[in-house]
Amino acid sequence: MNFIEYTSPKIILTAGMIMILLAVYLENPLKSNKLENLYIEKQFIPNLITGAPVGTIGVTVLTSVSISLTINAVNFSNMFPNQADDTADNSPIPFKIQNDGTVYVDISLEATNLFNGTNAQNPSQYYQFLTDSNNDGPGSPSVWTNITPVNSSILAVDALDFTDGNKDDAEIEIKLTIPPDESAGGKSSLITFTASQNT
Repeated sequence: MNFIEYTSPKIILTAGMIMILLAVYLENPLKSNKLENLYIEKQFIPNLITGAPVGTIGVTVLTSVSISLTINAVNFSNMFPNQADDTADNSPIPFKIQNDGTVYVDISLEATNLFNGTNAQNPSQYYQFLTDSNNDGPGSPSVWTNITPVNSSILAVDALDFTDGNKDDAEIEIKLTIPPDESAGGKSSLITFTASQNT
């Protein structure tokens, strides 16, 4: 009986080479015309496969600059002239801003005038803010800062993180001091927050 036997050192065959061997055998069978004449050591068969097919997946996550206000209104209720109050004690609750994008962002703000008293238009000591966050950079104002008028924005949050899990938000604290000559009645101001990618 004729054998094709592989002994040490073993010859590593690929799956393609096996197919070629079988094709040659089928076209030119050995004299005995028995499959056993094409002998490959049984224990060697698993070694013929030298690897497994590998696939790859690729994706590009696009840059997204997006913010939202999870708390978007602050109400100081009733106050008297010369009285001061702020949100640092969470009464009232401050603005809370969240980074919904995929990059660190800088957030600026500007606002319409809240008061009409003497020297009370923005920017003034009567209408101020600071940033309370552990998720931002060193450029965020950490002391009371005058709120700027429309078309003259000021940095409010520096490099706000985008990672979820209490790492992507910041509180914007507000402080009011009622001007001594401010007229009675309801007062309101519209604050606009604008985000840009931190560089």
